[in-house]
Amino acid sequence: MNWLKLDIIIDYSIRIGASLLLLFLTKVVSNVLYNAITKNIKLKYKNSTKSLINLASYTFSVFIIISILFKDFMPFLTGMGISGIIVGLAVKEPVSNFICGILIMMNKIFLENEAVEINDVSGTIEEITLNHVLIKTWDGKLAYIPNNIVWSSKIIHYWPENIRRNELIIGISYESNIQKALSIINETLKNFDIVDDENHSTMILFDSFNSSSIDFNIKFWVKKEDFFTLKMNLAKKLKEEFDKNGIEIPYQKIDLKILK
Repeated sequence: MNWLKLDIIIDYSIRIGASLLLLFLTKVVSNVLYNAITKNIKLKYKNSTKSLINLASYTFSVFIIISILFKDFMPFLTGMGISGIIVGLAVKEPVSNFICGILIMMNKIFLENEAVEINDVSGTIEEITLNHVLIKTWDGKLAYIPNNIVWSSKIIHYWPENIRRNELIIGISYESNIQKALSIINETLKNFDIVDDENHSTMILFDSFNSSSIDFNIKFWVKKEDFFTLKMNLAKKLKEEFDKNGIEIPYQKIDLKILK
């Protein structure tokens, strides 16, 4: 009888020791995982991210520890049947979001404050968590997109570099001197701080024969900080130069003939 009790004590001592070792390993793995995710990645709420990682890690460990301490626990889970299916379905989305969140962070797909379009929602990244990505749209709305949707969606990165191509379509009347107009456009572009090198060339292309104008598309590369202002200033300057040189930018008009 004493030997039986001794065996039980030894058995449970081994189980408790294995459980404590698992808890220690869980802490180590949790810290390694957190450091791997947050290394060189800007996260707005690092404490929340660490808490989520710890919660997921320790929850997983607790199930293993219970199965170590209580041998009948795993058969009990197996025999849960419909209840187990319901629980599985309930945690499917959170677990999926958590895993996809880790993949998003580790692959450094985007960072906070970057301009993107995800799942037809465009704006700047406000927050990246292990559950969702928060986007502030151009009109100030906040969109919460679950990580599993982010991971499976097409992602457009608006500023992969510090420069981006912009376009300006300008119409010239059929009566105007086209060659002179193109020369004015080229000279005007030289006065603006546009990026023009072997990889980012400026182009002036024919666009269409419109009802009252010949349209040209000016494609030029600009720095991020000049994207909106440069286009507006270029349009104003071209209008001034065209007016000085007798180049007409036409507008829709109707000629009426009165028959007597």
